[in-house]
Amino acid sequence: YTTGFELSDGWCILPAQTSETYKQTVCWTYENAGTAAVGTNAYNLVNGTSLYSHSGDYAAKIYATSTTQQNYIAMPAIEDVAAYDTLQVNFWMGPTYVTKSTMKPYASYLGESYSQAVIVGTMSDPMDPSTFVPIDTIIFNKDLGWVTAEYIVGDYYQGSAKYIAFKGDDELNASLHSNNKSGAQFFIDDVSIEELPSCRYPENVLLKSITTNSVTVSFTNPGK
Repeated sequence: YTTGFELSDGWCILPAQTSETYKQTVCWTYENAGTAAVGTNAYNLVNGTSLYSHSGDYAAKIYATSTTQQNYIAMPAIEDVAAYDTLQVNFWMGPTYVTKSTMKPYASYLGESYSQAVIVGTMSDPMDPSTFVPIDTIIFNKDLGWVTAEYIVGDYYQGSAKYIAFKGDDELNASLHSNNKSGAQFFIDDVSIEELPSCRYPENVLLKSITTNSVTVSFTNPGK
C-alpha cells in the first residue's frame, strides 16, 4: 500500500466542510484530539507559491498549536495481524513551508527554535483519540527540510491497534517553536506499507574520531 495524498489516490471533502479545498484521502481518518472540531487544520494541501509535498502536488497537513488544535491522521486499518512482523511503514515528514525557487525552508522559519515534533503511534479506534498509543516522537529541525522514517509494524502491535497514526503535540511543538507558535504545523507525504526488506537500514548510527580523511562509524544491526 502506498499513498502520496494525490487526487489519483481517491479523495473526499472533510466532514462538516463544503469547500473542495479541504480534501482528505479516502479510507484515512483526519481528526483532532483537542477541544475543537477538526475544522480546517488537517487536510491535504496542494502546492502553490510554497512547496508542501515531498513529491507530487499534495501532502497531508497536520497542525498543533494549542489545546484546541492537536490534529492527527490515521492510516487505513491493517487487518492481516499475522503479517505484521513482515511489514514496515515508511513515510516522509516535512517542515512548514519550503520556498519553490530555492527548495529550502523559508528563512524566517530556520533555526532550532523552529524544530517540529511528529508523534507516531497506533490506534484501535481512529475516531477515539484516547486510543492513541505513542510509538516514537521524532523531532526534526526545519533546516533539514524533508526527512524520512520507518517502523516495523509488528514491533508496535498492541491488541486491536490496527491503525498507524501521525499526530501533532501542541505543548511540545509550542516549546520547540519558542519564537513563533503559529508555525506549529508539518506535513506527511509518501506513506507506504511494504514487506520488510532482507537488508534493513542500520540503527543508532554514530560518527566519531572525525578527521580530514577518516571517520569511525558505529551502528546497531536491526533485528539483533
